[in-house]
Amino acid sequence: MDAIKRYFPDIEKHIIWKRETSLTMVDGAQVNIDQTQKKRPDVRVPRFENLFLVGDSVAAEGGGGDIGNESVLLTYEAITGNKLR
Repeated sequence: MDAIKRYFPDIEKHIIWKRETSLTMVDGAQVNIDQTQKKRPDVRVPRFENLFLVGDSVAAEGGGGDIGNESVLLTYEAITGNKLR
């Protein structure tokens, strides 16, 4: 983002942040119905400092594509210590 700000110093005034979660069609499958949130891996990789997972296979809330979206929020919090919501 710093490189972009050098070329466009006022870019943040023109950004509208929006998280789109509604889909017009279901585009996914839940192959393993036994792999609930508590059974999926955390976003932090054990024994590897500063290695994080993001995607629809980690222990984030939701089902299908929602898990991938939520995993981004969890990983951001794990990296920065700050919540986005």
